[in-house]
Amino acid sequence: MAMLTHRRNFLQELFNISLAKKTVYQSRVPILAIPASALN
Repeated sequence: MAMLTHRRNFLQELFNISLAKKTVYQSRVPILAIPASALN
């Protein structure tokens, strides 16, 4: 499974849990997290 991640500012990181982090903690299969900035 692969997921895209994006940069967040401090307040976004503090109040909004990213979907990628939530999936990684709950998944039993390996997750490939790719920064969205790497695709530009």
